[in-house]
Amino acid sequence: MAEALLTKALEQETGAFEVVGAGLSSTGGGAGANTILAMKKIDMDLSKYKSKKLTQRIINESVVVFCMAKEHLNSLKKLFSNVPSHCYLWRGFLGGLDEDVVDPFGCDLETYITVRNSISEAIPSIVK
Repeated sequence: MAEALLTKALEQETGAFEVVGAGLSSTGGGAGANTILAMKKIDMDLSKYKSKKLTQRIINESVVVFCMAKEHLNSLKKLFSNVPSHCYLWRGFLGGLDEDVVDPFGCDLETYITVRNSISEAIPSIVK
């Protein structure tokens, strides 16, 4: 969801960045049913989306890396040898609000919508 939402926001602002979403435990599968439904409610189609596993190459080619939760940021620093200093929490620029984005995996649609909104809320602070 974050990749699609940030891509859309950047296209509207500048169109100058490629957004690559990748996960520490991704298996390369498609978006789950509740992800697709949550995004469809805001007219975004993730039915053809395929997840990507985070690799050292993706990290090396990144201008900035955003993690959804503190746990992910800590794991990133342990698992990879060349982690850029510009790694941030997705919600880290919101100033005092909860910085972690909950992983909705296995939850109901309402949880996915809540997480989508949590992701969306942080985008203006990332884009500026």
